[in-house]
Amino acid sequence: MVILLESFSPEQSARNVGLAAKQLRLSQNLTRKDLASRAGVPVPTLRKFEDTGLAPFLTVMRLAHALSRDAVLGEIFAPADDLPSSIDEMLESENTKPRQRARRKT
Repeated sequence: MVILLESFSPEQSARNVGLAAKQLRLSQNLTRKDLASRAGVPVPTLRKFEDTGLAPFLTVMRLAHALSRDAVLGEIFAPADDLPSSIDEMLESENTKPRQRARRKT
């Protein structure tokens, strides 16, 4: 199941991710106690995550790992395809692309 989060608020997206985690847990025939034990998190924390989508990022990573989905989380902040993939590539393209920075906050 793919969840398209872009059309939802961050809060609704979080709830959708929690629900998807619950559905994945059930599809793997795991109880909350089983998954919590595998992930090393308390059952109430898992319950809150499944119900609201709210949990510290490390908890989400532990749950994803226990559900064999941690590789997907590694792509959240992956660079875009047009960005250099190595330092050597970046140095080679340095002369061809203008340097970009975020604007300073005033």
